[in-house]
Amino acid sequence: MDGKVFTPETKKLIAKAGDDMIKLPFYAEPFDGPALKIVLNFLDEKADKFIPDDIDPLLNQSINMAFEGNYSEASELAGTALNKVIDIPLLEEDTEQVMFVDGVRFIIRLVKNWIEKKKAA
Repeated sequence: MDGKVFTPETKKLIAKAGDDMIKLPFYAEPFDGPALKIVLNFLDEKADKFIPDDIDPLLNQSINMAFEGNYSEASELAGTALNKVIDIPLLEEDTEQVMFVDGVRFIIRLVKNWIEKKKAA
């Protein structure tokens, strides 16, 4: 365990996206970005205790691809990461892979639609 899951670049992307989505009164706005970074650092440190280090690159690549709009590739990588961490007894690896990738695609679509609705509002 190296003490982190996310690269500094990935954390910066997530923090910026969160900062852009969260709208606070003008007097509180300067504090939401730093607060998000503190929360991300905390989550990063705690998640590293549960997520194997060989999964970290897959998660970082998946997040970066999603931010670039490559949702299909992001889903594939995130599904692969989940499949490496979670083993479902009685299911073959190929079936697990399809299930995890499709599940991630569904979640990404939900998040994408939510973000687009937030931007349109």
